[in-house]
Amino acid sequence: MTKNINKNVGLSFKGNDKLPAVVFKGNGIYADFYEAEFKKNKAHYKVIQDKELLEKLSKLPVESDISPDLYELVAILLVHVYSLEIKIKRLNDGSA
Repeated sequence: MTKNINKNVGLSFKGNDKLPAVVFKGNGIYADFYEAEFKKNKAHYKVIQDKELLEKLSKLPVESDISPDLYELVAILLVHVYSLEIKIKRLNDGSA
């Protein structure tokens, strides 16, 4: 029996960058640590789970912009995240 090893990749926009860049990658206990710290410090943000995107992003070096073949997947992810943020804001403002 094989155990799945937790993995994660963090993306961020820096300054006036037009593309998100990989800012961290974690495997195993490091991934668990990164995820716990993220949830503790950025509780209002969502952790998105997409196996296909994770595998592709994990091949990129840290501090590198996403590659052209990932534009569409990351764009879909960003639209999803922004829509969740709007819904959360509306709920918090009481306008939902």
